[in-house]
Amino acid sequence: MRRTLEATLDELARVGYASLRIEDVADRADVNKTTIYRRWPTKEALVRDALLSLAEGEDSFVVPDTGSLRGDLTVIIKRKLAFGRSPKGKAILRVVNEATPDDPLLAITRSLRANGEIVMLAVLERARARGTLRASVDTTLFVQLLQLACDRIRSNPTSASPRFVSGLVDLLVDGARTHPKSNSKLRKGSS
Repeated sequence: MRRTLEATLDELARVGYASLRIEDVADRADVNKTTIYRRWPTKEALVRDALLSLAEGEDSFVVPDTGSLRGDLTVIIKRKLAFGRSPKGKAILRVVNEATPDDPLLAITRSLRANGEIVMLAVLERARARGTLRASVDTTLFVQLLQLACDRIRSNPTSASPRFVSGLVDLLVDGARTHPKSNSKLRKGSS
């Protein structure tokens, strides 16, 4: 079963959902086509299970704990970029890019994205509890900005240099961290 789901993801990354053929998945997984149809009666059912299998044991859904918001965000971004370059990540991207708004597979990809957002929110809440994230920071907006930046990087992988990732993390963290009172008084006086 695992081989079939992996083969499905590989084929999705290679040809996309519309061109995916059960015969090609069977060849890649080295199983009979009838074996696949016995378990998954439709292509949609097979692809749905393949996409859902991504959440099982995926490192991207583990909350990092480096001891700092900056370190945790760096880990998250690096994971997201590595996943986006992997066959699994490419498969999801192809499904999302080919999907119509009412496509049932789009709901699955959205739920996977939501799982990733839960990880980021946990990191932000831990930073808030440590006192390194201002209470007034809109964590939903913070996560959306981080997602947009990662989406942009995925569409142009050459921009994903270590310097860019570091700069992105610095920008987000510096804008959201708590500031010593003496600095905040200076800021108020200069605005």
